[in-house]
Amino acid sequence: MKITFKNTGKALLWLPLLFAQKAVAQSSIDAKINSLIKTKPIRVDQHPFAKDTNILYWPMYFSSSYFQDSLNFNIPNKQEIASVHLVYTRYRQVDTFNQPRLNEKRFYRLAEKHPEWYKNKDITWRVFEQTKAKTEKRAKKMFHGFIVFLKPNKDPEFVDREFETLDDILLNISDTMETVPDKTIWRVKRKYIETGRYLPWRKDLLDKGVRYTSAGIWFRRPETRMEVDSIPRRTIPGYQKLSGKYKGKKLQRLDVYNSLLRYPLKGKWAIVSDVTGSMSPFTGQILAFIKNHPFSRDSTQFSFFNDGNGAPELIKRIGISGGVYTCEVNSFEVLNKTVRKAMKAGDGGDLPENNIEAVLRTIKKWPQVDTVLMIADELAPVKDMVLLKYVKKPVTIIVCSHFGNGNIPKDYVKIAQFTKGGILTPSGMIRIPKNMRNGNFIDCREHRYTYRDGVLYQN
Repeated sequence: MKITFKNTGKALLWLPLLFAQKAVAQSSIDAKINSLIKTKPIRVDQHPFAKDTNILYWPMYFSSSYFQDSLNFNIPNKQEIASVHLVYTRYRQVDTFNQPRLNEKRFYRLAEKHPEWYKNKDITWRVFEQTKAKTEKRAKKMFHGFIVFLKPNKDPEFVDREFETLDDILLNISDTMETVPDKTIWRVKRKYIETGRYLPWRKDLLDKGVRYTSAGIWFRRPETRMEVDSIPRRTIPGYQKLSGKYKGKKLQRLDVYNSLLRYPLKGKWAIVSDVTGSMSPFTGQILAFIKNHPFSRDSTQFSFFNDGNGAPELIKRIGISGGVYTCEVNSFEVLNKTVRKAMKAGDGGDLPENNIEAVLRTIKKWPQVDTVLMIADELAPVKDMVLLKYVKKPVTIIVCSHFGNGNIPKDYVKIAQFTKGGILTPSGMIRIPKNMRNGNFIDCREHRYTYRDGVLYQN
């Protein structure tokens, strides 16, 4: 094709812009790699391995920045990247060996394959130093290179259904005043009354129904009958209470909404909510409360967690699982957007969740907070209870019950006890003394909670 002077002139005008864009892109890669080589490596005997379609292994030659032959650097199914690990072995062949320099070359070699990763703020980068090898022969047999962890592709229909639940709840919840009548708690009393007749000692006569009018010389036993009488144990006075009213078909109870509605958050609070898995009915209630009560945002901070942004379980470590989303601006629009972003990014994977990590990150971000309100899943144990000793603020918990039994699981009882917080229910606040023993109970309006083996069972 013949190039005219005019076309050549236009091309020359674009060249400086192209060079500038390339320079900006390269500078961002340089800055990221510079920060990565300064990162303190995580020392392990040997990096764990697992057969998983969401984990890619890209090995490099020992003490080299070149990838091994015949590797496929394509990402299957256009999946998002959760984390990238650079793995090397601590073993020096010569005194002049420079490990940070080799790591830098390896990062640049990866940048040749996927430069876009270095600009992606959602990717977690980690450097692992393996210490198991004590000889050169052993060191050469160990893995060196990059391990890429992919986020499992969430079913788009499942995400859509979750968001539809949120939209339905936001549209159909409003406040109403409910009158609760007096309620009497009865105690059943049983007593035995003598009939005036006497029972024979012989079983055959007893079975035939033989009875006597006197005890006689055999000192026969008096016959008795049981009478059951109910006496009032206590009366709970009636009262009026604010309640949520729901006009849709996706919810049976509004426990989370009513707990927030009836217990004003005085002081500086932070709400830390689990948004994993099947929590959308409860997350919708939180959003509905925030929408219907704008004043609740004035002195309250918000965090939402999904236990690792969908990362494979192999790379989740206690305290740094990730997936904690905080809101810089407490407008309803920003909160709604942040919740959906956290829900879309991950659904928790395994059942235990990173509740304490989310609490600690929230307190670190907003140290002025007086109390943390945790919105927790009744079905999900807390995986990072070992971190509880670092929580220095009271933690109050709303336990989201999928079955409506009202029981408080062991982990949440322990968190409330240790931090001197409480359990917030639609009936009120439950404070749990540390010296609770099996059989002890706590009354909260019309409900009684009995303590047994660390769990509070609602009677």
